[in-house]
Amino acid sequence: MATYPLTWLADVLREAGCTVIEEDGWKTRGRDGAFAPKAIMLHHDASPKGETSNGVDVIRDGRPGLAGPLSQLWLSYDGVWHVVAAGRANHAGEGGPWGVISTDDGNGDAIGIETDHTTDEKWTDPQRSEGLRGVHALAQKLGITTREEIDRAITAHKEYAAGRKIDPDPMDMNAARAKLAGYEPGGLFGMSTVKVFSNAATQKFTGNGTWKTLTIDTDGALSLLTGPKDAYVVTAGVRIEPSGEDDSIKVGDVAQLRLQSVIDYEGDKDTVIDSAYPVVEVPITAGASCGNVAWTNSIGGDTGGGRRRLRLFILAPEGKTLKVTHVSARALY
Repeated sequence: MATYPLTWLADVLREAGCTVIEEDGWKTRGRDGAFAPKAIMLHHDASPKGETSNGVDVIRDGRPGLAGPLSQLWLSYDGVWHVVAAGRANHAGEGGPWGVISTDDGNGDAIGIETDHTTDEKWTDPQRSEGLRGVHALAQKLGITTREEIDRAITAHKEYAAGRKIDPDPMDMNAARAKLAGYEPGGLFGMSTVKVFSNAATQKFTGNGTWKTLTIDTDGALSLLTGPKDAYVVTAGVRIEPSGEDDSIKVGDVAQLRLQSVIDYEGDKDTVIDSAYPVVEVPITAGASCGNVAWTNSIGGDTGGGRRRLRLFILAPEGKTLKVTHVSARALY
């Protein structure tokens, strides 16, 4: 019988300032068997080098010979956390004993974290920073706080299943545990104020050559950026799905995302959209497609009495419709 004790995963990660995408049905997804996690086990998913836009699909659904979910969490190439399951997952297999994990019971004793990564591949900067941020938050939630507790409860698959597994490679787990023990939550570049946004309402868009605003919060924008700030870092993750209509997006189509500074004015004066910011292309794959975009910049300057904000825009493929079923963003300033 399956149980689902980790329904807090998304909330804990967001509260820590992580960008989070919740996979549909995750709160009631899990394998049969006892599951009372007291440890965290790190993995890599052995996907091809570089970004794997649909890698979470394998983690959620499984692969030939091994049913999903294959972990509770997947960390994307761009440092976005995907929450896959609140219940037991097939991530550990035989191994141990190791620390607080019993022999052959890694699936029951540990939360599994898979990463978009493979052997001899460098970790991206977002994976390193957001991975540390997220693992710290999860460890705190589980009561893993002292150096001794970290040394006994934070492990890698290659430690638990020594001689059988090599993931995550390359990672010095003793150095990683030391860094985790000394980690102080806060921002990049000395910034420490975090605001997190999430919107699970379905938003539909049709491609007509016009960039459309994605609703991130009730204000339709990252409203904390309402005046000059010395600097800001914003990351956003978007889940895109077919609309289900005749003109729906298909595999091979490309949607585009951009974060954009705008100035809003009261009354009838039009919104001013600053010069174009970098565009991120999102190739449409089978099922849900995920796109991630980040921007670091100054947002100061005279607005002429307007309200400066940062918005997230989407451009659907020309003549095609799509649905955005989840948006999550984090602003750090």
